Amino acid sequence: METKYYTPDIEDLRIGYEFEFYQGYSSESDYKPNTENEKEEYWKKDIFTKDDALSHNDYNAGYFAELIKDTERGYIRVPYLTKEQIEKEGWQYPFTIDISILDRIELVKDIDNDRIILRYNIENKNLILQQKYHKDTPILFNGFCKSINEFRTIMKLLKIN
Repeated sequence: METKYYTPDIEDLRIGYEFEFYQGYSSESDYKPNTENEKEEYWKKDIFTKDDALSHNDYNAGYFAELIKDTERGYIRVPYLTKEQIEKEGWQYPFTIDISILDRIELVKDIDNDRIILRYNIENKNLILQQKYHKDTPILFNGFCKSINEFRTIMKLLKIN
């Protein structure tokens, strides 16, 4: 069975980070959920916001500290990057048909009279970004990309909006 989620490294947590947290436990429990097999209704989506980081009220004052503790306990999970998430970021098929082959997808995005090609291997999480379809065109990025969080960071650094 393919794993759909992973526990992030604490160092990855930042403003804008999307994750899911487990709500089916008591704070005194040592229970570690299985990120794949726990009932889905116990997992809730969240995004770490600027307000979470800056708020000084009693509830949010320890939010980031609790997020770190929950990550260490296994109560935080992040879904691996999917084709659907990439499409929501404005990427589309270069043809009228889905040319995804098993564990690989290829999508494009047109930016300022230029076409960026995205190739993503779902199995090994390798992302390649290249301008146009010519073999001599420089590769903009070739590396590991686990989730939508890393994907958005790469797009931001490359100024691909």
